[in-house]
Amino acid sequence: MNAKYILVVAMLFCIQASAQSKKDIKKNKVKSVSISKTFTRDGKELTLKDSYEKYDSDANLLEEITYNDSGVVTFHESYQYNKNGDITEEVHFKDETNVKKRIVTKYNSTGDRIEVSEFDGNGALVEKNMFSYNANGDRIAELSLDANNVITKKVTNIYDNRGMRTERRTYDGKNNLVAIRKYTYEF
Repeated sequence: MNAKYILVVAMLFCIQASAQSKKDIKKNKVKSVSISKTFTRDGKELTLKDSYEKYDSDANLLEEITYNDSGVVTFHESYQYNKNGDITEEVHFKDETNVKKRIVTKYNSTGDRIEVSEFDGNGALVEKNMFSYNANGDRIAELSLDANNVITKKVTNIYDNRGMRTERRTYDGKNNLVAIRKYTYEF
Protein backbone atom coordinates (compact mmCIF):
# COMPACT_ATOMS: atom_id res chain seq x y z
CA MET A 1 0.00 0.00 0.00
CA ASN A 2 2.72 2.49 0.99
CA ALA A 3 4.81 1.60 -2.07
CA LYS A 4 1.84 2.29 -4.38
CA TYR A 5 1.21 5.63 -2.67
CA ILE A 6 4.87 6.66 -3.00
CA LEU A 7 4.89 5.61 -6.67
CA VAL A 8 1.78 7.70 -7.42
CA VAL A 9 3.22 10.75 -5.64
CA ALA A 10 6.54 10.33 -7.46
CA MET A 11 4.75 10.08 -10.82
CA LEU A 12 2.74 13.21 -10.11
CA PHE A 13 5.90 15.05 -9.11
CA CYS A 14 7.64 13.98 -12.34
CA ILE A 15 4.68 15.14 -14.44
CA GLN A 16 4.70 18.54 -12.70
CA ALA A 17 8.47 18.85 -12.93
CA SER A 18 8.47 18.28 -16.70
CA ALA A 19 5.91 21.02 -17.47
CA GLN A 20 7.40 24.21 -18.91
CA SER A 21 6.32 27.73 -18.04
CA LYS A 22 4.82 30.02 -20.66
CA LYS A 23 7.92 32.21 -20.26
CA ASP A 24 10.24 29.29 -21.09
CA ILE A 25 8.10 28.21 -24.03
CA LYS A 26 8.22 31.73 -25.49
CA LYS A 27 11.93 32.26 -24.79
CA ASN A 28 12.88 28.96 -26.44
CA LYS A 29 10.40 29.40 -29.31
CA VAL A 30 8.74 26.06 -28.60
CA LYS A 31 6.22 25.18 -31.33
CA SER A 32 4.91 21.95 -29.81
CA VAL A 33 5.44 19.42 -27.05
CA SER A 34 4.81 15.70 -27.49
CA ILE A 35 4.84 13.54 -24.40
CA SER A 36 5.06 9.77 -24.59
CA LYS A 37 4.89 7.22 -21.83
CA THR A 38 6.58 3.87 -21.57
CA PHE A 39 5.23 1.08 -19.41
CA THR A 40 5.16 -2.70 -19.19
CA ARG A 41 2.01 -4.59 -20.13
CA ASP A 42 1.90 -8.40 -20.14
CA GLY A 43 5.68 -8.51 -19.83
CA LYS A 44 6.23 -6.29 -22.87
CA GLU A 45 7.51 -2.74 -22.85
CA LEU A 46 5.15 -0.36 -24.67
CA THR A 47 5.61 3.27 -25.60
CA LEU A 48 2.50 5.29 -26.42
CA LYS A 49 1.53 8.90 -26.98
CA ASP A 50 0.45 10.52 -23.73
CA SER A 51 -0.27 14.09 -24.83
CA TYR A 52 0.45 16.77 -27.40
CA GLU A 53 0.48 20.57 -27.07
CA LYS A 54 0.91 23.13 -29.85
CA TYR A 55 1.85 26.79 -29.24
CA ASP A 56 1.96 30.06 -31.20
CA SER A 57 4.89 32.51 -31.18
CA ASP A 58 3.49 34.20 -28.03
CA ALA A 59 3.45 30.84 -26.19
CA ASN A 60 -0.35 30.69 -26.26
CA LEU A 61 -1.66 27.13 -26.24
CA LEU A 62 -3.25 26.46 -29.66
CA GLU A 63 -4.09 22.79 -29.30
CA GLU A 64 -4.09 20.21 -26.55
CA ILE A 65 -4.64 16.46 -26.95
CA THR A 66 -4.52 13.72 -24.29
CA TYR A 67 -4.54 9.97 -24.99
CA ASN A 68 -5.45 6.98 -22.84
CA ASP A 69 -3.33 3.81 -22.41
CA SER A 70 -4.80 2.39 -25.63
CA GLY A 71 -3.79 5.45 -27.66
CA VAL A 72 -7.37 6.74 -27.97
CA VAL A 73 -8.00 10.48 -27.66
CA THR A 74 -9.65 11.29 -24.32
CA PHE A 75 -9.34 15.09 -24.45
CA HIS A 76 -8.90 17.40 -27.46
CA GLU A 77 -9.31 21.17 -27.52
CA SER A 78 -8.02 23.97 -29.74
CA TYR A 79 -7.83 27.70 -29.08
CA GLN A 80 -7.55 31.01 -30.98
CA TYR A 81 -6.47 34.32 -29.46
CA ASN A 82 -6.75 38.04 -30.18
CA LYS A 83 -3.77 40.43 -30.22
CA ASN A 84 -4.12 40.90 -26.43
CA GLY A 85 -3.73 37.17 -25.76
CA ASP A 86 -7.39 36.65 -24.85
CA ILE A 87 -9.05 33.43 -25.99
CA THR A 88 -11.52 34.24 -28.79
CA GLU A 89 -12.44 30.69 -29.74
CA GLU A 90 -12.32 27.28 -28.06
CA VAL A 91 -13.16 24.11 -29.93
CA HIS A 92 -13.93 21.01 -27.87
CA PHE A 93 -13.70 17.75 -29.79
CA LYS A 94 -15.53 14.46 -29.16
CA ASP A 95 -12.51 12.56 -30.43
CA GLU A 96 -9.59 13.31 -32.73
CA THR A 97 -11.55 15.27 -35.38
CA ASN A 98 -15.29 15.54 -34.60
CA VAL A 99 -16.35 18.80 -32.98
CA LYS A 100 -18.45 18.52 -29.81
CA LYS A 101 -18.87 22.27 -29.21
CA ARG A 102 -17.34 25.61 -30.08
CA ILE A 103 -17.20 28.64 -27.79
CA VAL A 104 -16.67 32.11 -29.30
CA THR A 105 -15.78 35.04 -27.02
CA LYS A 106 -15.90 38.73 -27.93
CA TYR A 107 -14.22 41.59 -26.04
CA ASN A 108 -14.68 45.36 -25.95
CA SER A 109 -11.91 47.89 -26.63
CA THR A 110 -10.77 47.79 -22.99
CA GLY A 111 -10.40 43.99 -22.99
CA ASP A 112 -13.57 43.17 -21.06
CA ARG A 113 -15.48 40.07 -22.15
CA ILE A 114 -18.80 41.22 -23.65
CA GLU A 115 -20.18 38.06 -25.27
CA VAL A 116 -19.68 34.31 -25.03
CA SER A 117 -21.58 32.13 -27.53
CA GLU A 118 -21.66 28.35 -27.42
CA PHE A 119 -22.37 26.34 -30.57
CA ASP A 120 -22.94 22.60 -30.92
CA GLY A 121 -20.91 20.33 -33.19
CA ASN A 122 -23.11 21.25 -36.16
CA GLY A 123 -22.59 24.99 -35.66
CA ALA A 124 -26.03 25.70 -34.20
CA LEU A 125 -26.20 28.24 -31.37
CA VAL A 126 -26.85 26.59 -28.00
CA GLU A 127 -26.45 29.51 -25.59
CA LYS A 128 -25.22 33.09 -25.54
CA ASN A 129 -24.06 35.13 -22.54
CA MET A 130 -23.72 38.91 -22.81
CA PHE A 131 -22.00 41.22 -20.32
CA SER A 132 -22.15 45.00 -19.81
CA TYR A 133 -19.94 47.29 -17.73
CA ASN A 134 -20.07 50.72 -16.13
CA ALA A 135 -17.56 53.52 -16.81
CA ASN A 136 -15.24 52.07 -14.13
CA GLY A 137 -15.08 48.72 -15.90
CA ASP A 138 -17.23 46.93 -13.30
CA ARG A 139 -19.55 44.26 -14.69
CA ILE A 140 -23.07 45.56 -14.04
CA ALA A 141 -25.20 43.06 -15.98
CA GLU A 142 -25.11 39.56 -17.43
CA LEU A 143 -27.73 38.13 -19.76
CA SER A 144 -28.06 34.46 -20.67
CA LEU A 145 -30.00 33.67 -23.83
CA ASP A 146 -31.05 30.37 -25.36
CA ALA A 147 -30.70 29.30 -29.01
CA ASN A 148 -33.73 31.44 -29.94
CA ASN A 149 -32.25 34.56 -28.28
CA VAL A 150 -34.80 34.33 -25.45
CA ILE A 151 -33.49 35.51 -22.08
CA THR A 152 -33.14 32.59 -19.65
CA LYS A 153 -31.33 34.43 -16.85
CA LYS A 154 -30.34 37.96 -15.91
CA VAL A 155 -27.84 39.06 -13.27
CA THR A 156 -27.27 42.63 -12.08
CA ASN A 157 -24.47 43.87 -9.86
CA ILE A 158 -24.43 47.01 -7.71
CA TYR A 159 -21.17 48.65 -6.57
CA ASP A 160 -20.26 51.19 -3.90
CA ASN A 161 -18.16 54.34 -4.52
CA ARG A 162 -14.96 52.27 -4.03
CA GLY A 163 -15.92 49.94 -6.88
CA MET A 164 -16.68 47.06 -4.51
CA ARG A 165 -19.67 44.92 -5.39
CA THR A 166 -22.34 45.28 -2.72
CA GLU A 167 -25.18 43.33 -4.27
CA ARG A 168 -25.82 40.69 -6.93
CA ARG A 169 -29.38 40.03 -8.06
CA THR A 170 -30.34 37.02 -10.17
CA TYR A 171 -33.56 36.87 -12.20
CA ASP A 172 -35.09 34.06 -14.22
CA GLY A 173 -36.12 34.35 -17.87
CA LYS A 174 -39.44 35.94 -16.91
CA ASN A 175 -37.66 38.64 -14.87
CA ASN A 176 -38.70 37.10 -11.54
CA LEU A 177 -36.18 37.70 -8.78
CA VAL A 178 -34.58 34.37 -7.87
CA ALA A 179 -31.77 35.35 -5.49
CA ILE A 180 -30.01 38.30 -3.88
CA ARG A 181 -26.45 38.17 -2.62
CA LYS A 182 -25.21 41.02 -0.46
CA TYR A 183 -21.51 41.70 0.09
CA THR A 184 -20.19 43.31 3.27
CA TYR A 185 -16.54 44.29 3.52
CA GLU A 186 -14.38 45.07 6.49
CA PHE A 187 -11.62 47.61 5.90
